[in-house]
Amino acid sequence: MSDVNVSITPSGLALSMLIDGKRQYQPIPVGELLSAVGNATTKTSGWLPPNTRDWIEVGNRVMMVVEVPMGTHDLTVLHDNSYLKKGKMVIKGVPLPTALFFFDLSKQSDGYRISSCKIYALPGRFNGDKATKLFLYPAPNVQSPQTICWGFDSYSAKNMTYKTMTALEGAVQLFYEAAFNDHCFTKERLASSFDWGSIDYRAVEQYFEKLKEYGYFDPKWLKPSGTTYAEVVGQI
Repeated sequence: MSDVNVSITPSGLALSMLIDGKRQYQPIPVGELLSAVGNATTKTSGWLPPNTRDWIEVGNRVMMVVEVPMGTHDLTVLHDNSYLKKGKMVIKGVPLPTALFFFDLSKQSDGYRISSCKIYALPGRFNGDKATKLFLYPAPNVQSPQTICWGFDSYSAKNMTYKTMTALEGAVQLFYEAAFNDHCFTKERLASSFDWGSIDYRAVEQYFEKLKEYGYFDPKWLKPSGTTYAEVVGQI
């Protein structure tokens, strides 16, 4: 007999089930509940970050999956790229596809620490299907195997302690707010259908500017990662 629990949180309903000794959580945000019955608008908040799609707990480890829907972002490019003379520059309104952040967390006495975090792309919203095929996220600061490079300073997301699960929303924001460079970026992160033209892929600024010029990110530019959602969450 399955151990299934349903609880009410400030974010909405949370379903949990004990499967093979692992307690798996599936939050259902208030916004999604209301959208199913009407056109109400609401703000998701509470014990888990907005758009949390999965939460698997094994001992002192937690795998939490957070979705960032496709949209535009204001991105910063670091000065150490050779084509920039000095300082940093911000490129506003860069379109990027849906992102899934897979946080591998360790429980500490004072909160949670990020052991690692992987990021993948989707052509649309995540529908909850564990067999969903994932794509490479088409941005710098991601190294193989799809692990986010947070940098080495003491204020990077990986070096911080998060007192609550909700606070991890800050780690998601930090990925987009951190300065991007060409250290982990290659043309292989995109499908061959993307037209690079005369762009040097190492010139991250030119790449972001080209996406901004298009005004959207075409799903056909995404390159399959060769893995599925179930395979990634199964690594805990």
